[in-house]
Amino acid sequence: MLQLKGKLEYISQSSLQNAYSHNWILRIFFSDSLSEMAAHKIAHATLKGPNVVKEICGAIVIAFAVGGIWKMHHWNEQRKVRAFYDMLEKGEISVVAED
Repeated sequence: MLQLKGKLEYISQSSLQNAYSHNWILRIFFSDSLSEMAAHKIAHATLKGPNVVKEICGAIVIAFAVGGIWKMHHWNEQRKVRAFYDMLEKGEISVVAED
């Protein structure tokens, strides 16, 4: 059993370690009391830096997705312009205001 910083309640090491790994509040208040435990027996998650290859691949995927959307927008605008000039050439519409 372990007494935590003058608290009146006692908590077993295993239940405290389990709660500690799932609760950030316990990590803040009981961090130094947990360091007294056998930390080498606990599997801790290690924080790693950014994965450069994964970052580059993600950026390429996002770039192709956004580029494809932008290209479809331009194709749509080009289709509208082409339709306008086709109708103008056929005489269906006029840009001259009628009097």
